[in-house]
Amino acid sequence: MAHRSTTGIASAPSHRQHPAPQIVKTKPLPKILLFVVTLLLAPSLIAQANPFKSAHYAPAPLPTFERTREKLPAPIYDEVPLFVQTYWKAWELAFKNFHEPTAENGFVSQLIDASFSQNIFLWDTCFMTMFTNYAHPLVPGIGSLDNFYAKQHDDGEICREIDRKTGRDSPYWINTSGRDQYSYDGNLT
Repeated sequence: MAHRSTTGIASAPSHRQHPAPQIVKTKPLPKILLFVVTLLLAPSLIAQANPFKSAHYAPAPLPTFERTREKLPAPIYDEVPLFVQTYWKAWELAFKNFHEPTAENGFVSQLIDASFSQNIFLWDTCFMTMFTNYAHPLVPGIGSLDNFYAKQHDDGEICREIDRKTGRDSPYWINTSGRDQYSYDGNLT
């Protein structure tokens, strides 16, 4: 027989109470130790399992703007023709900044580069892939990031700036002093 509560909702009889859950006490040290070991080992284990480190570039012709333009998404905005012209100019400039890997740099895929220096930059490449994704797989875009993965260090670090000619990390980001990176130029601000 169900009991009526003060709210008018039937509840189970009080003699059917479930046993209280038992709290198992564990020593916190092993969990903390496991966590610390995982933090220390995970980057190097991930880097060792990185398939890009053993990948090789399969040569293919770079796409050209002239051959690819008709396959690109075409905007329709008759109200402001300058916007459409600007869009096509952006693609034309992008095609001028596609590059192939070389034996010297050891890159594994074609890439897009901002080309204001001989280095490729991780953040610049990330932003350019957002643009080139509109034309995937017609142009090198997201594959540009493969070159950063291929150069990943054994400790898990992926350098933010790589020399496009040699494939080496930019010397400005290599911590040769063993001090915090901000101390490179002595500026703490």
